[in-house]
Amino acid sequence: MDTGKKAIRKFGKRLQYLRKNMRWSQQELSARLDVEQSYVSDVERGIFGPSFARLAKIAEVFDLTISDLCDGV
Repeated sequence: MDTGKKAIRKFGKRLQYLRKNMRWSQQELSARLDVEQSYVSDVERGIFGPSFARLAKIAEVFDLTISDLCDGV
């Protein structure tokens, strides 16, 4: 697996960890992000990564910087 795919998977696991830490369902996070629940599911499973604009929105929802959001990825 190439580095890009690994990073996308790691980001998905990070997103899932943060979401669960907030005790939010995928549906609740998707409502906060104004996306479909399937988008959150696909990102968490590493199917694809978010765009930079979406990354900024995710960071905002969790009250993090983009750097902190991507910590460990």
